[in-house]
Amino acid sequence: MVTSRSRPTEAERSLLATLVRHTAAALSVAFTHRRQREDALELHRLREERTALQRQLISVVAELGYQRAVHALMADVAASSGGEEAITRALHELTGLPALVEDRFGRLRSWTGPSRPDLYPEPDPVRQDEILHRAGRTRLMPR
Repeated sequence: MVTSRSRPTEAERSLLATLVRHTAAALSVAFTHRRQREDALELHRLREERTALQRQLISVVAELGYQRAVHALMADVAASSGGEEAITRALHELTGLPALVEDRFGRLRSWTGPSRPDLYPEPDPVRQDEILHRAGRTRLMPR
């Protein structure tokens, strides 16, 4: 606000008009600058969110690919009628670890992978019974 004791001259009115225009322009620039800063912060937040979602999507796609490979391998095993040997071979291929099948008494029926002992240990009936009971109580939960 501008006040004066006397009526402004034409030159003073012109200066006041120029001052008003410059003030309006400065306020407009300040508003635009603040808006651009807010937009930049929002853009940064959205990019971070997009990156997190992309990582999550990559993880889900990888997991689905792995599940598809497991399903395909198990379908091949089932179709091949290869029995226990085919199952242990498939488990070894999936995990890279030695895989084995024992009968319910703990005697070795099939082994695939490294580190197979020359003599497989004699089964311990008490230990085998505990393992079977524990396995029967364990509920497998999907991921």
